[in-house]
Amino acid sequence: MNKIRQTAAVLAAVAAAGTLSMLSAAPAGASTQAAEAAPSTTAACNQWITGTPVILSGTLAYAGYTFCSNYPTGYESYLQRKTTFGWKTLQSRKFRVAGGVPAYGSVQSDCDGIGTKTYRHYSAAQNAAGTWQYHYSPEVKLTC
Repeated sequence: MNKIRQTAAVLAAVAAAGTLSMLSAAPAGASTQAAEAAPSTTAACNQWITGTPVILSGTLAYAGYTFCSNYPTGYESYLQRKTTFGWKTLQSRKFRVAGGVPAYGSVQSDCDGIGTKTYRHYSAAQNAAGTWQYHYSPEVKLTC
């Protein structure tokens, strides 16, 4: 539970700084909207998804996420590294959540000794109609 509180606090601080995005429960094709702050209670658990840009922590490329919905739905979060042939998924989390229950966590990968590479954090969630909505963090170059 402490890790959840710590992750939520970090994401709230990043949201307050204006570097998070969220998706509304709008129809398919809805645009990404700027988040003022991630909801902090299950009462305010409308469809929202947040994700931090990828950061370097020691030798770990790391990105955090929070997600909540008022109905049971699917959620996915991916840490990816750019290669010559496209994006390679380094770690992913896929799960279903019960309505009104927020999910917190992170995706990470050891990058020790691989030099400078480009990373991104990619998240997806289903809206009420079952349509997937997507969020991509900005691409960042990290040197390990």
